[in-house]
Amino acid sequence: MKSKLLLILVSVFFLSTSVFAQFPSVYKARLDFVFDSVCNAHNIKGAAANVLIPNVGVWNGVHGISEVGVPITKSMLFPIGSNTKTYTAVMILKLQELGLLSINDTIGTWFPGNPNIPGKITIKQLLRHQSGLYDYFNSNPATFDSLNADFTRTWQPTEMFQFIKAPIANPGGAFNYCNTNYLLAGLIIEQVTGLSYHMALRNYIFTPFNLQHTITPPFETTLDTIPNGWTADIMGYQEDMQVNYGWSNNAFLSMASAAGAICATAEDLSWFWDNLMHSQTILNASSLNDMKQFIFSGSGSSYGLGLFRFTNFYAGKTVYSHGGTCFGYISENLFEPTTNVSVSVLTNQDSVSNNAILVSSVRGLFKESLGMLSIPAFVNNYTNDEQLLVYPNPAGDVVNIEFNENGLHAVSVMDISGAVVFETQASSNYVIVETSKFANGIYQLLTIDNSSGRRKTTKLVVAR
Repeated sequence: MKSKLLLILVSVFFLSTSVFAQFPSVYKARLDFVFDSVCNAHNIKGAAANVLIPNVGVWNGVHGISEVGVPITKSMLFPIGSNTKTYTAVMILKLQELGLLSINDTIGTWFPGNPNIPGKITIKQLLRHQSGLYDYFNSNPATFDSLNADFTRTWQPTEMFQFIKAPIANPGGAFNYCNTNYLLAGLIIEQVTGLSYHMALRNYIFTPFNLQHTITPPFETTLDTIPNGWTADIMGYQEDMQVNYGWSNNAFLSMASAAGAICATAEDLSWFWDNLMHSQTILNASSLNDMKQFIFSGSGSSYGLGLFRFTNFYAGKTVYSHGGTCFGYISENLFEPTTNVSVSVLTNQDSVSNNAILVSSVRGLFKESLGMLSIPAFVNNYTNDEQLLVYPNPAGDVVNIEFNENGLHAVSVMDISGAVVFETQASSNYVIVETSKFANGIYQLLTIDNSSGRRKTTKLVVAR
C-alpha cells in the first residue's frame, strides 16, 4: 500500500457584501442539471459546489457520497489544497496594511543562516513563485516516505526544513510553482504576529468575515464532517482511502501547512472570494492592487500574489482563480470581476484532474450563471408584462401555452442570450410548441397579441 500511495501522492499535490436575492427555482433546476451531468460524465464519487450571482441569488449543489450509504451534504468541509495559498497571501498583505512588514522585505530576517533559503529573497518573490527555492513537497521523495510512514502524525512547519534542498534558480526569475514559498510565508506570519498560523488566520480572516465552516486541521478541530477521500487503484477502480487504507488527513495537511492545509465548505470558499475580490472588505484597494501584479505562468494564465488570472476563460471573460489538490480531494474556483460571479467546486476524489474540474464543472456553472444574468436585461425591455399559462414547466418534448383571449398571437422563444430559437403565429387561444429539439436549459417565452399589442412573458425550463 505504501508504494502505491507514494506513486499517487507524487503526482497530485496542490496545484460579502453583494446583493443576493432568493434564488429562482427555474435557475436552480438548471444548475442542478449541469452539475449532476458533469459529475456523472467524469464519474465523480462526491462533490459540493456553490455559485454566487449578485442580484440573482446563491445556489449550492451536492453530488454523490462520502462513503457507502453516506451522501455528501453542503455542510461538509473539504480539504482545499493550494487554494490555501490565497488565504496565506491575504494574511501577509493584511500584515502589510498594519505596518508590520512589507512584501518588499527580504526574508533573511526570519530565516538567517540557512544555506537552502537565501536571505535576499523577498516576500513578494515567495508569494509570486519567483524565489527559485526547491519544492520540499513535490520534489523530495523523502517527504512522501515520511508521510507514508504514519498518516496520523501531526508535523510542525519547521520540521519541513529537513526536506528543503539547495535552490534550483536565482531569486527574481521566471515563475516556478513551489510549495516551499508558502510554507515560509506561513512561518513569517507566525513570527510577525506571535500567533500560530492557524490562529492568525482565525483572528484576522475566519472570524471577522464570518467563515464559520473554514478550519486549518489538524491544529483545529470541528464538529463539521470531512468526507472520506477516494482514489483510483492501478486498475482504475475507486477506493475509499479511509475504509481501505485507514487514511488520516493529519500528516498530509500538517506537512502542507500554509501551502495547503485549509478545509472549507464550498459556500465558505465562494464567500471568501466574493469578499476578497470585489467588495474590498478583507483587503483594501492598495493591497488588492498588489495582489494583482501578475507575471506569466503559462499559456493563457498569469500569477499574482496567491492568485491565478486566466484570460478568455469563457465568452472572452478574464477570471481570477486558484486550484488545489490533496490526496483524495480536488478544489477549483473562480471569480469574474465584471459580473462579480463566484463559483466553487470541491470533490472528494483525486483521480480526476484539476483541469477537468475547472473546464467542465466550474466553467459549466459559470456559463449558466452568465446566462441567468442576461435574462432580466431583455425581460425588462418588455412593457405590459403579464404571466403566461405554460405547462408542463419544466418541459420535456412539448410545452402548452394558453391565452385568455382569442385572436392572432405572435409566439417567440428565446434562449438565455436573448437569441430567438423559435417563432410561430397562433390563431386560437391555445398552442403547442415542440421542445424536443431544444437543448436543455432556460428559455424566455414571449407572446404578442397582434390586435392589442399586449405582451406576455414567462420563463421556461427544458429538462429531459
